[in-house]
Amino acid sequence: MRTVERKSHYLLHYLPFLPLITALMLGNHPLAAQQFFVNNGFEDINICAEYHAPCAPEGWFYLHPVTNPLVTGSATPSPLLGHNFLLVPMANVYENPKQRPFVYSLLSCSLVPLAAYRIRFYIHTMRRTFYELDFCFSDAEPSLMYYDASKSCQMVRVNSTHVLDEVKGWQLIEVQFVATAAAKFCSIGNFSEAPFSYPLKDRMSKSGNVYYFLDDVKLNPLEPDAPCDDAGKNIEMAYAQNYRHSEYIAVKPVEVLKPTFINDTIRIPAAYFDVGKSSVKENRMAFIDSLALSFSGRPIAQISIYGYTDATGDSTLNVVLSEQRAASIRNRIISVVPEFARVIRSEGLGALQPRASNNTIAGRALNRRVEIVLTCKIK
Repeated sequence: MRTVERKSHYLLHYLPFLPLITALMLGNHPLAAQQFFVNNGFEDINICAEYHAPCAPEGWFYLHPVTNPLVTGSATPSPLLGHNFLLVPMANVYENPKQRPFVYSLLSCSLVPLAAYRIRFYIHTMRRTFYELDFCFSDAEPSLMYYDASKSCQMVRVNSTHVLDEVKGWQLIEVQFVATAAAKFCSIGNFSEAPFSYPLKDRMSKSGNVYYFLDDVKLNPLEPDAPCDDAGKNIEMAYAQNYRHSEYIAVKPVEVLKPTFINDTIRIPAAYFDVGKSSVKENRMAFIDSLALSFSGRPIAQISIYGYTDATGDSTLNVVLSEQRAASIRNRIISVVPEFARVIRSEGLGALQPRASNNTIAGRALNRRVEIVLTCKIK
């Protein structure tokens, strides 16, 4: 599930016709045939199946946590080309999470070992310090449970030394590298062990995130060659995935991953909590206990609990409250069914991923909730 909040004058332009998209990307023009990044201009916008609303650019997915990148309008640049760009989460002014969010995509063609490639793109940091940006190429899909960026990918790191030019605040960056393996995916984000130190004034969202903005991101081989045989199929798969991702939901089917997995979402409304409190109301506890007992015997691989608030009040306190409410549900479930302690986790996302408008009382009520996402095995 991926949602992008942009300035009000942005146009959400997308092409619903895959044959046309494929023809444009794989046509007779020799340069077009060598573009490995799907939807590299980010003009095609996904309408996610779960929320029936515009989400992130087609073919690009956010993970760890599975978030919707929301950014304050005044903190966004004007797109350099077209109407859209890619938001890449890089840091948070409130904390230094051990596992940072990142964005990834399925390449239209796998990299060829020992072949040389060029990454060329524009970046805008809205006057924030540009530390570095990582491109992580891997054979394993990042959403799968066995993925580890530190072990599973070839890291290509860029920084200000790779800047070639600047246009309207957008810096043109180019870097070349030699592929070490036949990678099928590329993740983009901050995989550095050293923290990026941003002051409070640099936050770009109520939750404290700092983003880099990318446009016209291209990956080309230095020696032009015909596109791979499965390029069209890979593009189609990337565009076809419209659901919330988890550590088990994949874009590219993996034959060795058996059984497969599906997600089931259960929503706990704010009425189960006192105003401003994190503990479940006493008269609602029986339902939580009954819900937890219903998990027993089910083929559950993971339980992810997300807390949310509306957009009113202090954003930092909202994140804390959402974390505490999610943890409260997690702890209660563990007390009832302790066998799930190993696979259950909780997280507070504050006002991220609203289900409705925060401009109405009814909308704010829908946004104040806790979601339990069950990832179950399907034989």
